[in-house]
Amino acid sequence: MKTKFILLSIACFFLLSMQPVMANPNPPAFLLIKAEGTVEYCKGQNKWKRIRRNKFLFDKYQVKTIQNSSCQLIDEKNQKSYIVQENSQIKISNNQIITIKGKIYEGQKPGHFENYWEKKFTKVQEYTAALRTKMNKNIKLILKDMVLSNEFPEIIWENQGSEYSYRLHINNKIYQVSGVEGSIVRYIPKRLPAGKYSYQVEVVDEFGDIISPSEKKSSLIWLSEKESQKIVNRIHEIDTNLNNSFIIANFLEDKGLNVPAMDYYKRYFSNNPHENEMRPYLINIYRKLGLKTLRNDECKIYKQNMQKN
Repeated sequence: MKTKFILLSIACFFLLSMQPVMANPNPPAFLLIKAEGTVEYCKGQNKWKRIRRNKFLFDKYQVKTIQNSSCQLIDEKNQKSYIVQENSQIKISNNQIITIKGKIYEGQKPGHFENYWEKKFTKVQEYTAALRTKMNKNIKLILKDMVLSNEFPEIIWENQGSEYSYRLHINNKIYQVSGVEGSIVRYIPKRLPAGKYSYQVEVVDEFGDIISPSEKKSSLIWLSEKESQKIVNRIHEIDTNLNNSFIIANFLEDKGLNVPAMDYYKRYFSNNPHENEMRPYLINIYRKLGLKTLRNDECKIYKQNMQKN
């Protein structure tokens, strides 16, 4: 009875812990149990999170303990268990435990699971794979043509969620971009020679799978130092004489530098929230940058303020 209860508990935990959008093509490598004290895990390069109950561990996961903390890992396939002692850190690689620091030792042989979660995982995958495909179809990354310079080198696009990272292609060069919080992903590539380039961004899930490329390749123009200096001089002139971030934003927009234009527009409306009649300029720059969520949010603010007047 006790063995059956444990098996059912593990099965229920596994089914409840599955997230369709995060579905992993391989079964979990280990089950972490008996987390005592402060035990944390992370997926790849993501943030560390506290483990408060049993946790299935997949390839590329890491686990760490602090002082007076420990946990146990169950290797269901090989019928082994391991004790992770205090002040230790391990990572899972190819279904093996790699010790980064601290001490790990083999514990007592666990009860026989009869490949229970591995068999169950295969069945669950058939269900989650269909859901994952359906959900990923909703991810549509829109990229716009951009102008950059040495002073304004940021490429931006709409964030698809903090659980995703990105792969930026500029011509034949690839840049890995980590996931972020917030509505916008900002990335500064290494300085490029003046000229025109093509770029594309791919959305990558936490297991390294490309789930959605941008709809099309877009162009990127990097200004020469001479062109860039003229723009910097003009910004300084406007700032000195008028001290008006809206006019600077408008000037940058005319030059195609939409990313810094957006930042200056946002600064202006942050300092002048009642200038609602001018808000369509910010809405338009969001449109030019393909930032659909921010554009829609700003439209709501604009309409609400118009109704008040």
